[in-house]
Amino acid sequence: LPSTIGQWENLVTLSLNSNFLTGTLPQTIGYLKSLKIINLFGGRELEGGRSFEIPSNISGTFPDSIGDMKSLEWASFSMNRISGSLPSSVGNLKALKYFSAWNLSLTGTIPTSITGLGNLTYLDLNENRFTGSIPSDIGRLENLESLILSKNKLTGPVPGSTGMLGNMSKFAF
Repeated sequence: LPSTIGQWENLVTLSLNSNFLTGTLPQTIGYLKSLKIINLFGGRELEGGRSFEIPSNISGTFPDSIGDMKSLEWASFSMNRISGSLPSSVGNLKALKYFSAWNLSLTGTIPTSITGLGNLTYLDLNENRFTGSIPSDIGRLENLESLILSKNKLTGPVPGSTGMLGNMSKFAF
């Protein structure tokens, strides 16, 4: 993605899914203050009744500026080559309802700041390389309906606070 993307101040939706794109997430992506939807999902396509995956080649790391996109409600970065840690600034995305970052190469721990996203209904961090434990106060996400953390390297007990997740319909560790 070009660094000039940050100049698109009025952009509300950025959907580049199911393509063979290359490049990195520029630091300027955080300048997209009006952005509500970002879809960079590599994707799955159906052809002749068969499903096949289309991994995109968006690479690099999540810039800290991702937390500056205060209007963001829906984000999918799945099936790309994004690596490194998930920055704690993601906890600043208070409008976020849907966050999918599965099948990347994310490492480190799941940031505890994510537990402050009270509007979040869907969180998928499946198929990464997260280590450590699940944040102990994950139960603060009272609107969460789907929590998918399987296929990581998480350790320790499932936090007792998960019992407070009364809207849960999909729970995968």
